[in-house]
Amino acid sequence: MKITIVTLSFPHPRAGSLPGIENSTEKLAQKFTQLGHNVFIITTYWNGGKRFEIYQGIKILRLFESKKVIGKLGSLFLLTHMTFGLNLLFKKNFKYIADSDIIILPLAIGFSRIFKIKKIPVISIFHHYESPQNFNDFMYLPFYHLLAKRQLKIHGHVICRSLAGKKDAKRFYKIKEGRLSIIPDGVDLDNYNSNNIDPKLKKKFGNRFLQYSGLMINRKKISILLKAMVQVIEKIPKINLVLTGSGPLESYYKKLSSDLNIDQNVFFLGYVKETLLVKIFASATLFILPSELEGFGQVIIEALASGTPVICANKKPMSRLIGNAGITFEANNYKDLARKILILLENEKIYKNLRDNTIIEARKYQWKSIAKKYIKYIESEFNITK
Repeated sequence: MKITIVTLSFPHPRAGSLPGIENSTEKLAQKFTQLGHNVFIITTYWNGGKRFEIYQGIKILRLFESKKVIGKLGSLFLLTHMTFGLNLLFKKNFKYIADSDIIILPLAIGFSRIFKIKKIPVISIFHHYESPQNFNDFMYLPFYHLLAKRQLKIHGHVICRSLAGKKDAKRFYKIKEGRLSIIPDGVDLDNYNSNNIDPKLKKKFGNRFLQYSGLMINRKKISILLKAMVQVIEKIPKINLVLTGSGPLESYYKKLSSDLNIDQNVFFLGYVKETLLVKIFASATLFILPSELEGFGQVIIEALASGTPVICANKKPMSRLIGNAGITFEANNYKDLARKILILLENEKIYKNLRDNTIIEARKYQWKSIAKKYIKYIESEFNITK
């Protein structure tokens, strides 16, 4: 079947605008292709690229939107989502969608009603509900929630990545139970595994080091992790923390680590390519996710697939993902996080028990089986059997 994925950000030729969504969209598209389906990506120029490209057998069409034309101002009030959707309506662009068997929308876009008018089935992916916390959030999130709620109600088939996400969709968007299904994200065990341990990284950052990977934004609660590191370093002076990822608060967190006098033990690497990231995951002693809100928590299963135990906040879905391969701390409590880190660093038996379970937990989320669940859902919900 022809599966068209319409998303504002796709990780080719470079990545980093929306790393979590980029990653899951790319892996899902790759597995659909490997299963013999015709995958077509419609996206923006956010990550560069040409109007037409073929990437790993996946056809890509890029469209202009407001941010491409007028820069950051084009992001205000959801202009990017609306102008991207508007551009889809032009005949020269829509002709590439018209013969789709199914359209998947990982994000809300403007004018998606056209798909219903043209009788093309649509699946919307719902991640989580996020409340605005700063000025930039208030200039974006309320408008996004209005657009997303409208899209989910128009098309009626919504895939949530976790039970927590499903509850958010029901509570905040008032989507009925019968319209919601759960299919989690996955992990590619060929890329993320313990064979990626790199002695050079251990030499650079220490034989034992901690890792965080993700956006540098407020809801990730990186400040909690940095404050916890003060107490960890007091007990284990040579322990280091490696952070990968970028975002608007990266400079603030660098300054905070300096103010806390732990900058000699904290390394901000910024955005790194997956070829290096898989080595960091495998070489780290512990992966720490201090975030209080995630739609799924893909980095958790990437860490587990790499053989690295996880410490995360006691919030779902993260606390469920770790299974028997990690422990939780009280959300937003840096003292409890420090205590949990020290427990695992100082108790080899507990640590080994968790590490022995990492691959067992990760195998529950292999991308190939996740892609098959999508295909089964499409076939059963829309009676498509191509």
